[in-house]
Amino acid sequence: MIIKIIKQFYFSSIQASSVNFNSGKGFQRISTLCKCLIVMICCCVSLTVKADLILSAPPRELPEAGLKLYGPLASHLSELLGEKVIYQHPNNWLEYQRDLRRGVYDIVFDGPHFVSW
Repeated sequence: MIIKIIKQFYFSSIQASSVNFNSGKGFQRISTLCKCLIVMICCCVSLTVKADLILSAPPRELPEAGLKLYGPLASHLSELLGEKVIYQHPNNWLEYQRDLRRGVYDIVFDGPHFVSW
């Protein structure tokens, strides 16, 4: 959509036969284009959301035991990193593998062979 808007402004303002830079209309259209681009960039930057970091580990234990085991690690990492880290226990091995491959987890407490995933 942004590309469409840019093309529309660009082609409507840069037509060799219709642009008369002495009249100021060509510069006015280019100025308007620049202002629109600045507003769009500011909107995109302001819409970025800072999410919590997700720590996970293989589902070897029950969710309560996992929280007891990895909860303190998440708290300590939050202090060290200056960002909130939360522990998310996967429901089963298939969900864990799927989410690991999709990049759902930011920090994984697992064996080194999963680094390539």
